[in-house]
Amino acid sequence: KDTGLVVDPEKEVTVTSGCTEAIAATVLGLINPGDEVILFAPFYDSYEATLSMAGAKIKSIT
Repeated sequence: KDTGLVVDPEKEVTVTSGCTEAIAATVLGLINPGDEVILFAPFYDSYEATLSMAGAKIKSIT
């Protein structure tokens, strides 16, 4: 189905080798050091490490 959405693949598409890499790229691109991020347990094991690498303040909710 054509939605009419125009996308520039050179500037607006990122190909990753898996979900973990895609999540890391997204987090590192959007989260600034000191940003507070809420994680709802249970969460994927790489979230906490990636957020720590980005300098986020993590708040876990169980």
